[in-house]
Amino acid sequence: MCKNKLFTIALTMCAIALGTQSCSEDSDSQENVAVTGITVTPDKKTLLEGDTVTLVADVFPAQASDKSVTWQSNDTAIATVSDKGLVRAVAAGEANITVTSVANSAKTATCVITVSSTFSVSLNASSLLIPVEATRTLRATITPESVSQEVSWSSSNTGSVTVDAHGVITAVAPGTATITATSVLDASRTAECVVTVAELPAKEELVVWWTFEDENNLEKATVGEDLVATGDFTLIDDPNDAEKAVKPEENSFYTIYHNIGVNGGSERYTNEYTLMMDIRGSAEEFGEWLSVFNTYEDNSGDGVLWIDSDGLIGYQSLGGYSSTGLTPDTWHRVVIAAKLGEGSFKVYIDGELVFTASDEIIELDCFVSLYPDVVYIGYDGSGYSGPEFADVKMWSIQLTDEQVRELGNP
Repeated sequence: MCKNKLFTIALTMCAIALGTQSCSEDSDSQENVAVTGITVTPDKKTLLEGDTVTLVADVFPAQASDKSVTWQSNDTAIATVSDKGLVRAVAAGEANITVTSVANSAKTATCVITVSSTFSVSLNASSLLIPVEATRTLRATITPESVSQEVSWSSSNTGSVTVDAHGVITAVAPGTATITATSVLDASRTAECVVTVAELPAKEELVVWWTFEDENNLEKATVGEDLVATGDFTLIDDPNDAEKAVKPEENSFYTIYHNIGVNGGSERYTNEYTLMMDIRGSAEEFGEWLSVFNTYEDNSGDGVLWIDSDGLIGYQSLGGYSSTGLTPDTWHRVVIAAKLGEGSFKVYIDGELVFTASDEIIELDCFVSLYPDVVYIGYDGSGYSGPEFADVKMWSIQLTDEQVRELGNP
């Protein structure tokens, strides 16, 4: 019994020893895992002179036996790098920072460092005149483009104009505010826009207003009744990206239910009104003429106000066309202000009076009088398309020259 027990113990110890030796051999094999790849984050970066950034190297596979690396700059006059991957921008130019695996020198990765000595911030507008409750979007551009485009926004008078983190300004109350965009990279780099807010002219007489900002319901009204769409409309960006605009497709138009009613001494038609539209047309479209609006029932006739092949606005039956035209591929604010019982029909572009119809042509219940509830914009019913539309408003009165100027431009 004793001999058997000793023999069993001996066998057990031998097995343990053999097992230990086997584990040791596995451990040795794992310690020799080769490096198969390396990456660096970020792989490109723009810095100002004197700035630093720490690059991070990842060695693959994760079980690699030796993950140590070396760092090198190909131009230390532009950017240097420490043995920990800390890059320091020295002077304007471009340098390649290369990280190399110590275990496998064939495995490298490179970060391109661009060093800028200066940069500037600019805005898409230096001044704006907008009515109360209007919104606009300011866009900041940093030059050169390789520098971070991130900016912060501030308003000098939030009681008049507020601005959010995306540059969208909101007109709160009449007054003036300076909106400032500041580079997050260098607070000394700024750009400003002076915003003047005017009370929305004749607010009580504003009967309809569409901004097209609800992409799920392009006919939705901000004030008054919803538009009624006939045909197809494509959602596009408006002049300032704060709201949306629509592009009417072929044979497409909107019916506006303004419900101003019979006025101006008439027993049948609307003779006093103001229609404002932000519109844009391409050079190709101007060459084919564009219908601005139409008064015919069910939009079945010829348009009554046109943009001709030279970008001029008017109508021959009104006495001709404006001396100042619209620029192709540019947003313009067009205002039509009528008081037909007094022989007054005016057209404005961006607040400037550009066309007045002949007095002997314009009279009560003439062809530019409206039906008391509807008017049409877009395709005119006779084959001509309409321009793109952004902000659309109507008033039940004829706005004055000063009130139209207060509307500003797109």
